[in-house]
Amino acid sequence: MKNPLKFLRKDTLIFAGIVVAALLTGLLVNHFRKPPLSLNYASKEERLNVAVAAISPRPAVIPVPVLPDQLTLGQFSDFVENRGGLVLDARYRINHQLAHVPGAISFPRDDFAEAYAALKGRLESDRSQPIAVYCDGKDCEDSQLVQKALRDLGYTQVAVFKGGWSEWTRAGKPKEASR
Repeated sequence: MKNPLKFLRKDTLIFAGIVVAALLTGLLVNHFRKPPLSLNYASKEERLNVAVAAISPRPAVIPVPVLPDQLTLGQFSDFVENRGGLVLDARYRINHQLAHVPGAISFPRDDFAEAYAALKGRLESDRSQPIAVYCDGKDCEDSQLVQKALRDLGYTQVAVFKGGWSEWTRAGKPKEASR
């Protein structure tokens, strides 16, 4: 009878070889990916800070905003209906395409640099223009992260509608879908 440990050692070595080959292949593919995936975990806020720093590496001097930090449903509704400024939707792009606040522009936190580049001309024409940001609802932090990032870039009047999309739809407010 043959030694069963000999086969176990052989199988273990083959398995370890496959794991090492897969790991090296993954690292090589990632190295040539544009942009490569980070091998270190970064929180939502840290990833957003990196995107903001790439847009404007110098810290901005931020004057006191005229808009409040947060908007109630009534204030946000007036802002939207009276076209008081830009309305930014910080939810995922697919959510914006399905339905959004009328006139809102898709500005997902996950794609901050891309969204900023697309709106750069409109945003940088007046850094004091009123901007309202919303996301899914009270527990969604994306609108606050976008607010902070825009303020870090020197935008002085950025408010968050904390109730977000869930409060807007619960109140029966109008909505539109992207074409």
